[in-house]
Amino acid sequence: MTLEEQVKLYKELAKKIEAMEEQKRALGQSIMQQMQNKILKVPGFLVRFCSRLSIKLPLEEARLINAVKLEEVVDKDKIKALYNNGQTINGVSEIRYIQVVEQV
Repeated sequence: MTLEEQVKLYKELAKKIEAMEEQKRALGQSIMQQMQNKILKVPGFLVRFCSRLSIKLPLEEARLINAVKLEEVVDKDKIKALYNNGQTINGVSEIRYIQVVEQV
């Protein structure tokens, strides 16, 4: 296979993977909406509902809400506590996903 063919195949595979990742995300969202509890058992699989925070606010904003540590990094524990208490904070978003584990 020539270098040009390899590059072309690489790009084709990348596009297919992107499309499959989008399908996977859509299926995950659909499954999450149907889950009534944080754990779901279906034949052969255990599905766990997971949630975590993505904290990407600038240090200056964290200072304004007194959520910095002495080493001048964003205090993620404080941000999580504020977020969990209902405070809206720019730069913080919740990432929700599922884990599917095959059972034997």
